[in-house]
Amino acid sequence: MEYEAKFQLPHLAEIRKRVITQGGRLVQPRLLERNLRFDDREGTLTASHQVLRLRQDRDVTLTYKRGVERFESRIEIELEIDDFHKAHALLEALGYVAMHEYEKYRETFKLGPAHIMLDELPFGSYVEIEAGSLEAVQKTAAELGFEWEQRVQTTYLEIFQRLRQSFQLDFEDATFSHFDQLNPEKRSQIGASLNEYHSQLE
Repeated sequence: MEYEAKFQLPHLAEIRKRVITQGGRLVQPRLLERNLRFDDREGTLTASHQVLRLRQDRDVTLTYKRGVERFESRIEIELEIDDFHKAHALLEALGYVAMHEYEKYRETFKLGPAHIMLDELPFGSYVEIEAGSLEAVQKTAAELGFEWEQRVQTTYLEIFQRLRQSFQLDFEDATFSHFDQLNPEKRSQIGASLNEYHSQLE
């Protein structure tokens, strides 16, 4: 079982200082992640709230997730893979297709019983708190100054899909290169829309 919650922030510098001040220990320096989400052509996994993801950063990881009773808890199975391209080919041979790609920079700290992930995506900054129990996630969130009601109860891909539809973005993957091609005015509009969206979710 995995328990996690995430929170949106305008930037990560302040929360990074707060984590370090409270004794957070850096366990993974900031690095770029490339994530591919797989599904069959009928979208069976997505429709049943299951995730099949291939991730490449310093290592290559194949992950399966399935939601349970609430958004913050899920079953997770994770495997270290030696070869990204062979894993991609294996999934395709089994009938799965890479439906979406998204990138993020992630820096990870260990703070007490929890891991704190500082995520920079092409469309915003987020903090993920992960621990072995929901109580530990809630306690850590409170200690870092987050209001539990302000947690983001949607996935990064769902957030991106909403932005894509709202702003008629002509690309399907949430990569930094795609967002860098947008003009500054549109990027500003996306940021304002995202802040409003998360406020409505509280």
